[in-house]
Amino acid sequence: MFDKISSLGIISQSMIERNINGIRIFGHDGDEGVIKEVFDEDVYRIGEIPIGSVVLDLGAHIGCFTLRCLVERECYVESYEPNPLSHAFLEYNLSGCLDSDNARSYIYRLAVCRQEQNATVTTFACHLKHSASSRNYIDVKWKDRGEFIVVPTNAISLEEILDQTTPEVIKIDI
Repeated sequence: MFDKISSLGIISQSMIERNINGIRIFGHDGDEGVIKEVFDEDVYRIGEIPIGSVVLDLGAHIGCFTLRCLVERECYVESYEPNPLSHAFLEYNLSGCLDSDNARSYIYRLAVCRQEQNATVTTFACHLKHSASSRNYIDVKWKDRGEFIVVPTNAISLEEILDQTTPEVIKIDI
């Protein structure tokens, strides 16, 4: 079931699968709250987004908002997520939306910052399996919460994104 995620060298300790209103979403156990906020509580008020809008999802996480925009509002969505685990789930969750001639979704493993630069993302080590793809990660301790790792990534400026795309909706959750 999670072969694609496993092939990326990224394994969550406890993975979940949900099917909500016909939308299938995968994540790790820590994503239950996000799924509840986006689907049950509708914190982004998806129904108010005009059908067919151009949407930027900055901090796309595992793709809950992106999927709802694609499925329920028929939007064109560009999603940005720098965290390698979240990005792997995002890519997996959107795989059916990325491969067609009429693709309306594009995803980028980039942080969004004031200017283009090298950046880092911090995530809990318990969510990742150390593999050949994670050898550049730096192990650190964070108080009583256990190990976390700092992952190098690239960043793009919001200005550069807006030079290339004219969105009607921007969701920022970073």
